[in-house]
Amino acid sequence: MITEDQILAKVMQASRNIEYFISLYLCKIFSIDYDVSKAFGNRSGALSLNSKVILLTDIKFLEKSELPKVQVFLEIRNQFAHNREVVNFKTCFFHGKDCEQKLKKWYAHDLPKDLQDEEEASLLFDMLYNNLDEILKEMDETGRRE
Repeated sequence: MITEDQILAKVMQASRNIEYFISLYLCKIFSIDYDVSKAFGNRSGALSLNSKVILLTDIKFLEKSELPKVQVFLEIRNQFAHNREVVNFKTCFFHGKDCEQKLKKWYAHDLPKDLQDEEEASLLFDMLYNNLDEILKEMDETGRRE
């Protein structure tokens, strides 16, 4: 059984990974040196993850069908980061905006049977993270989608 601290660490690590790769790709697109960038760095004045996602949408990197998945990921991340009542995925889904229903709509067909609620929710999050990771990996060296 995964602990509450492990769940929080899992969500925060996934969020850091997604944000890091989004920042790298945007730096490639805009010919910005990531190591000295203020907008895409990790200081308090940097753009928020949501702002970076909006940029990806504006430049047509994210397709309209992919945006809801990113929004659910951001909702889950924000619940864990900012809501002290959220200690596991079930409480996150209670406070989040239809996150569980959307995840099940997208990934339920790949779920094993007879999972406990928290195991199922954790696996749904993993599937979402892996899906977003695949989308981001579609960038080639110039920062364009293949």
